[in-house]
Amino acid sequence: MLIKFFKSSFIVQYFVLVVISVGLWMPGFLNLQEIQGEISLTTPLYNLVHNLLVILQPYNPIIAFIIVLISGLTLNNILVYHDLTPKNNLLPAFIFIVLFSSNPATLNMYPLILTIPFFTWFLHTIFTVNDEPENNLAVFNASMILSVISLIYFPAVMLFFLLWLILLVFGAFSGRNIIITFIGFFMPYLYLALYYFWIDKLAEAGNAYLNFFENLLRFQAVHDYLQYAIWAYFVFLILFPAFFKITGTLSSYNINFRKKMGATNWFFLYSSPFIILAGKSDLNLFILIPASIIISHYFNIFKKSVWNEIVLLVFLAMIGLHNYLSL
Repeated sequence: MLIKFFKSSFIVQYFVLVVISVGLWMPGFLNLQEIQGEISLTTPLYNLVHNLLVILQPYNPIIAFIIVLISGLTLNNILVYHDLTPKNNLLPAFIFIVLFSSNPATLNMYPLILTIPFFTWFLHTIFTVNDEPENNLAVFNASMILSVISLIYFPAVMLFFLLWLILLVFGAFSGRNIIITFIGFFMPYLYLALYYFWIDKLAEAGNAYLNFFENLLRFQAVHDYLQYAIWAYFVFLILFPAFFKITGTLSSYNINFRKKMGATNWFFLYSSPFIILAGKSDLNLFILIPASIIISHYFNIFKKSVWNEIVLLVFLAMIGLHNYLSL
């Protein structure tokens, strides 16, 4: 079965991972969609690549797929490095790719896809805060990475206070680190403000930021009942059991694991409300990143579970059916 199969990482596992990933993304390759992202003064880094993405529009699904595949494998290696998943295990990468392939509307390029490599970097950096006694530089780097993410996809600015929650979990919450988070996060915005002032767009940019917060909860719902069914199945049969199982058993693990998984749980809880942020609700799924970590650990807890295997197979079949019906 799939869970048992991906608890190893030999050549055959990598091959099957790519085959399943391509199979899930094939409708996106065949059914070309427009880029689901617009240029804005609040997203200067995304603006830099938007015109290139327009030129490369026929290839955007392939580019997005490569980003998701590489990010999944990178996240897998990060979890192994930080002892959050066993070695020689591809399960986190598999879960990550499946979750980011679970909606036919997102089998294409959109701003959040571009931030995923930075999010994996952010996770590695913030986990490092717990490993180093002198962690000021790691805190600064994590703050800076999160700032860069928000310059690509501005709703990520709301994750700033997540940094403080994670510092609390790691026991690294101090006046110095709080100041460092402000410096690291807002330094790129200082240079951005100077740039907008130089080109006489500072007032216009200020209005763009104000407009975002005024329309923060004016989201566009998904009008796809099969997608709702897939999400409901995922939440009630996979995500909730995994979250409650892990939170209930954390005390049985070592302190390093408890703190890092605790930080992941806070990332999950903090990012859940992002689904109702301004814009299309199916494009605000930060929750899928920590969910991948939680679910993969949940599946790894069981040496053998026929129920979990069946639930995952049905979930994969529902995703595949929905993706191909979109053609």
